[in-house]
Amino acid sequence: MKMKDVINGSLYVNKEVNQVERVRSKANTQSVFTTVHGKNLKLVDVKSLVLASNSQVDGYVNESEKDKGAAVNIRSLPPLPRVSV
Repeated sequence: MKMKDVINGSLYVNKEVNQVERVRSKANTQSVFTTVHGKNLKLVDVKSLVLASNSQVDGYVNESEKDKGAAVNIRSLPPLPRVSV
């Protein structure tokens, strides 16, 4: 893939690790920053990316939904104790 074809926010397959990743921004003329489900940024060479297919996008979205379900719901936690100072 070439840098001019990369679109921020789109999903691509990183051929080096065979994983669907979201491009967050361009880092330089040959690399971009990617994330998987909004976690840590990773620097990836643009040549390692190919556009994700519809089925790969669906799989990524399904995994993302599972991750959201596993997150702690703050509203379900008990209130913090009050401390007098």
